[in-house]
Parts: sequence; structure tokens; C-alpha cells
Amino acid sequence: MPPTCERSNKHTPAGGIVLAATLALGLCALAPIAFAQTAPAVPAADGKSSPATSAPTTPGASESNAAPVITPVRRSGWGRPPVDDGQKTPATPEDVALEKAVRAAALDRWKRVAAAEWELAYSYLTPSARATTTLEAFRRGLEGAPIKFMDIGDVACRSSVCSVKVYHEYTMKVPKIGTAPAPYVQLERWRAIEGKPYLMAESG
Repeated sequence: MPPTCERSNKHTPAGGIVLAATLALGLCALAPIAFAQTAPAVPAADGKSSPATSAPTTPGASESNAAPVITPVRRSGWGRPPVDDGQKTPATPEDVALEKAVRAAALDRWKRVAAAEWELAYSYLTPSARATTTLEAFRRGLEGAPIKFMDIGDVACRSSVCSVKVYHEYTMKVPKIGTAPAPYVQLERWRAIEGKPYLMAESG
């Protein structure tokens, strides 16, 4: 069986993320590779061993010594579309207005994180998230993470619940080279509470 590896990442309850180097481009998300095996030897009538005759191949089939084809597997949670209730419901004027407010809030929150203004960034969490996550835990979850905020992507809201794509640059460790930048997309969930957008704790 070919070796496998798993994506390693840890999300804090406050939406912070601590990433491992294997996360960057989903390099471990590869389909298994079928390895050609040599046919076992079959004893002959004279006592000597001779290679077994392999089954005929169909026309157009690849040779056994051809390079294996590696097909990347799309990871769930990466590049997912924005909010979709399964009915492709058009956005209402209220949804569109909330999308603008959420985009501004998400952008400001990440600017606060980049500036280490933890209290202001923490204030964007929902009241229930702040009730279960301390400011110190929130800070530890984000401080020193090997990511650099780049931009806010798609924002979509339906019925006061919003999906936000956040683009980062992740610093990946590369053997014998050092480090290299790689793109990383984070999916955040926001919701409106009394008309104000808040980041939900399960985001990431």
C-alpha cells in the first residue's frame, strides 16, 4: 500500500488557525498510485522456474513501465462556493446590504489582527463565542501564525448568515531550500445579530 499523509491544521474556537507545513497547497491530497508488480515465477515441468505469462493487454493500454498518473483530489472545504441553500435563492436587497457590511467588517478584523490589536479583533466574535473563548486564548490562536493576510474574496449572505473567502499567503517550509510563499484560502462564517455582523466561532 502506498504511503499516505494527512492535512494537519488546527483551528481555535475563536477562528484563529495554526497551520502545519503540509497544509499549503494540499500536496498530500493525491490519489493512490497503482504500482506494477512482477508476475511470480511458475515451476516448469523440468523443475526449473520460468516467469508466468502475463495477461494480454487491451489495445491502447499503457505499458507496465509507464509513469504512474497522479490525480489530485479536491479537498472539501477548499474553494467552496459561498453560501448556498440548495435552491440558488437570489440575494434580497437586505442580503446585498449585509454583504457590504460583512466585507468591511472582515477586512477591518484582519487589519486589526495584522496590527496586533487583539481586543478590537476579538470584539468581532459573536457574543456566544466571547463567552466561551477568552481574549488570551484568542490571541494565542493567531499570534505567530505563519500566514499573511492578503485580501477578502467572495462574500455571500442569505437570511443573516454569510460566507466569506479570505486569501492569505502561507509561509511553507521546504527541505533544503528554507521557506516559500504559498496561497491559502480560508472560509469564514459571519452572521448578523441585531443588524451588526459578527464572526462565528466555527469559522476557518
